[in-house]
Amino acid sequence: MSSTANGPGPLPARLLFDPSLETCPDFASDDYLLARQTMVNLSEAEAIETLKLSWTAAHDRRKGLWAAQEAADRAVEEAAAANQRAAAAEEARRAEEELLELEKKKPKLGAFDLTAPPPSFVESPISAWAQKRLDDKKYVPLHPFSPLGLREAATARLSSADDASTIKLTRNDDDELSVQAGPSASAHKNMPRDSELSWNHFSLAHNRYTRELQNAGWPQAHIQIQTMFFHNLETHPFRERKHGQKILLTYAERMRWLWFDRLGTPRSFNLEIITKEALAEITDEVLHEIRTESGGTQGCVFNTANRIYSLLTFISPASFCRHSIHSHTSHLPSLLQLPVRPCPVLLFRPAYPV
Repeated sequence: MSSTANGPGPLPARLLFDPSLETCPDFASDDYLLARQTMVNLSEAEAIETLKLSWTAAHDRRKGLWAAQEAADRAVEEAAAANQRAAAAEEARRAEEELLELEKKKPKLGAFDLTAPPPSFVESPISAWAQKRLDDKKYVPLHPFSPLGLREAATARLSSADDASTIKLTRNDDDELSVQAGPSASAHKNMPRDSELSWNHFSLAHNRYTRELQNAGWPQAHIQIQTMFFHNLETHPFRERKHGQKILLTYAERMRWLWFDRLGTPRSFNLEIITKEALAEITDEVLHEIRTESGGTQGCVFNTANRIYSLLTFISPASFCRHSIHSHTSHLPSLLQLPVRPCPVLLFRPAYPV
């Protein structure tokens, strides 16, 4: 079987020189005498001509091979050059994209209006943490909107505290974990609860809070109901009672958090309504805490006052008029052991609102 039957034959040897530079040898010279003598059937002239024809045919074949070799070399070179150009173009494209990306990441200054005057009033910005909570439509305590909270935010902007971030892991419905970063609350260290604010700071804070809800694009219904909630607290009769403001602050803190917690659930409710039952329960709790913190002193004073009133009611008006209070002081130790009687006239104000 020939080599062509199994595939292409071996490639011809690569030519090292251009055949077109070759000249036909002088076959009539003595150098080719032996070659001419082998052609016994040809004359001298025919032998010389035959040698010329043979060389010319071989020469033409070599020139063809040379031309094909040069064409192949040029194709390889052109392909390599094309690849280099493509690689250079791709590199240039990537470099341009990287440059554009870097340009995008560079901080840029916005344009400004030369004809617009400055605003007539500038509010101190809230902290980045509070702003992020508002943008995410989440519950925010009122302290960051109070005068003290705004001063804390202003101080934090002069340091790195306002740029501090927190990292937290969240798990979605597919049980996949993701990492979320956001501003931390480091600007408000030891942040007090809403129930721990003074009433003045509470009023200033919720006014600023409702304005920031507008700026953060909250739904009007959610803004309106919180506005009415704060209004109802500001105008509630409990404000005039002793410890009434503390009771209302505690109610505001708990109900507003609970309202946020139940949004979008079947247990959601109208925050605007001030419920008497919840207010009464919180009243008992707050007054109990106050009595506990004071060590029961107020209760003892109230009981002692009632016993003194009982003492006075056992003294007849006539004898009370005839004798001075000092004449009965000797009976005080024993009379203070008398059972407490209801006081029809409130001689001593109790420690809880009535």
